[in-house]
Amino acid sequence: MKKIIALILVVLMMLCVLCSCGNKMLFDTTYNFKYAYVVWPDGRAETLEISGWTDYDGEQIQIKTRDGDVYLFSSFNCVLGTD
Repeated sequence: MKKIIALILVVLMMLCVLCSCGNKMLFDTTYNFKYAYVVWPDGRAETLEISGWTDYDGEQIQIKTRDGDVYLFSSFNCVLGTD
C-alpha cells in the first residue's frame, strides 16, 4: 500500500513539474489557419494565403505561403486567421 501511495505522489510531482514551465500546455494542440494578416517593415499591410506555419519561443512565427515562399515575422506584425 505504501508503494502505491509513493508511486501516486511521484506521478503527481512529475505532472506538476511538467505543467509549471510557464504557460505551456502539457499536450500541445495543432491549429489550422488559412490566412496570415501581416504588416511589412515599410508599413503596408497584406493578406497571405498560407500552407503552413511554425511558432518559436518568443515572438517569431515562420509562415510558408501557398506560393512556396517562407517568411519569418514577429508575432506583433502578424495575425493568423481562418476567415
